[in-house]
Amino acid sequence: MENVVKQVEQEAQERIAAIKAIGSEIAEMNKDLRAARRRAESAEIRAANLSDVAHAAMQALAMSNFGTVVREPPFGWRQGIRRLFGIHR
Repeated sequence: MENVVKQVEQEAQERIAAIKAIGSEIAEMNKDLRAARRRAESAEIRAANLSDVAHAAMQALAMSNFGTVVREPPFGWRQGIRRLFGIHR
């Protein structure tokens, strides 16, 4: 009978140790999960900022003359330069 009690006590202590180990692993996983969430939130903020910058750049480009296509005047480039500088022939 005494052996049975000792065996039960030993099994109980082994289970308690296993439960503590599982608890430690869960705590470590929760810590890793919180760190991953912080990194994801930081990445989302950076992505939003980059999106805002890209949007602002596209708006600035659309409002500038840089985005326009330069075409030769319908009457020819030589005549356009003459008119620009006031050269009459």
